[in-house]
Amino acid sequence: MKLPFVKRSEYEDLQKELDVALNRIKKLHQAIKFIDGVRRAWLMKKVGNLRAISTINEFFNQNET
Repeated sequence: MKLPFVKRSEYEDLQKELDVALNRIKKLHQAIKFIDGVRRAWLMKKVGNLRAISTINEFFNQNET
């Protein structure tokens, strides 16, 4: 099997794309874990409906800046 020749610039571009994708996956994983924690607290009646919603809203607003 013959491997294709990849130029260094193409390799670096692909590496950057992979880094961006990995960073997005990590952020998504963090968001899912956070929301799951809020959901569990809400199910155990440790927080109310509005508090759970505002906590999740604060999490996403802080990540935008």
